[in-house]
Amino acid sequence: MHAMLSDPRVVEHLPHEVMSRQDTEQALARIGGSYEFASVREMKRCSLAVVLRETGRVVGWCGVGRLNIDPGEFEIYYGLASDHWGRGIATESAKALTAHSFLALNLERVVGIVYPENAASRRVLEKIGLTYRWQVTGLPEEHAAFEGVLYFDMTREEFGGGSGS
Repeated sequence: MHAMLSDPRVVEHLPHEVMSRQDTEQALARIGGSYEFASVREMKRCSLAVVLRETGRVVGWCGVGRLNIDPGEFEIYYGLASDHWGRGIATESAKALTAHSFLALNLERVVGIVYPENAASRRVLEKIGLTYRWQVTGLPEEHAAFEGVLYFDMTREEFGGGSGS
């Protein structure tokens, strides 16, 4: 995880800077602490490692969790080691999480946010069936890192219980 979060190309489109090993360990501890919930209603985040079947190597992360700028919404998120970009791994992960969100977690809607300059991530959200709705503006200071992100979403009805694509 540290190798990915210390890569400037990977964190370029995340709301934080390159992480030190200590920062990475603290972030992982926070993530681990977010799993203490009895129901989806209490859920904060559910993060998973993205592992290559062929090698068993961790090449990224993905998950579903509360949207930082609107905790009433659940977002699909993902990140990959830069040497694995362009292989469809993020799309495959996000598609599986979208289906899981509707079919297992019984969510009514999922969202995705991306920085405008992150064309690859926008394509992932579009490929899995999320629709662009608006650009987020006017956020309070505590969410300034998310100012200007593009907001995408999909409802359960739009998903339809099928493939989501």
